[in-house]
This record gives sequence, C-alpha cells and structure tokens, in this order.
Amino acid sequence: MYLKSLALVLISATPALAGTQPADGHWRGSWDLVENAGCPQMMIDQIATMTEGDKSYERDIEFPKPFDPGALQDNDVSFAWQEVETDHWTGSYSETQTTAMGEMTVTVAQDLMILSEDAMDQTVVATIQMPEAIGNMLNMQNGTCSWTSAVEHRRDN
Repeated sequence: MYLKSLALVLISATPALAGTQPADGHWRGSWDLVENAGCPQMMIDQIATMTEGDKSYERDIEFPKPFDPGALQDNDVSFAWQEVETDHWTGSYSETQTTAMGEMTVTVAQDLMILSEDAMDQTVVATIQMPEAIGNMLNMQNGTCSWTSAVEHRRDN
C-alpha cells in the first residue's frame, strides 16, 4: 500500500511560471523504474510487477496561468517547487513517520523539464530511510533504499 501511494507521488506534480505554458486538455503520464540502490529485492519486485494503472494517469487538466506546481498533482502531497531556469523546475518533499522501531523518512526529489506545451519529462528520486532494526530485517545496507524513475507527461492532440 505504501508503494502504491509513493507511485502516485511519482507520477504527479509538475510546474511552470515563466517560459512555456502547458496547454489545457487531456494528459497522460507514465513512469518507469530507471535504477535503484539499497532496496530489498521484495520491494523492487513489487515495483516491477505494478500494473500499468499504478504507474500511469490519464485525465483532463486545466492549467492555471501562470502554471502552478500542483496542476498535475492528483493527491495531497505538498511539494516545494522552485524554477531553476526557464522551463526547468525542481521539487522536493519529505515526510517522517514514527514507528515502533524508530523513525522512517521518505524524501522525494523531482526534476521537471517542460519540453513544449504538449510534453513534459520528469526524473524522480525517491529515498526511504528505515529505522536500523527494520533495515537489518530487510537486509538493507544502512537502512536506505532509493530508486530513480523517469516520468513522461504528454497531452493528447
């Protein structure tokens, strides 16, 4: 369940203030796992066997003008977005949960490029820092698991 929620984070949230204004319309997005480090095999297997529906979205989007970071987002995760140059944005999110075995922190860093009014590409790096006891049970090196995903957002013409 936690991975499915994280998948929603991976395919959501993208922004733009100056430069290219993404067009309103019917958008589709999908993500693919690019690499991982330190993750237990069972977690990677779960990601690999996610259905297309868990790794994609399809919906009508009306973008505010100027474009807002939450426009593509279909969840309540609050990303902090910053435009680093025209049509290039970075976003970050971090959450810490206290478990019976200690704190678990999830951090998501995003890099978004607006390619045109109909296309955006995004790289997402998600990192989970587990409590030491949980990391040891899962044979995780240093209790840290991270993976990188490539996300494509395309508008239907």
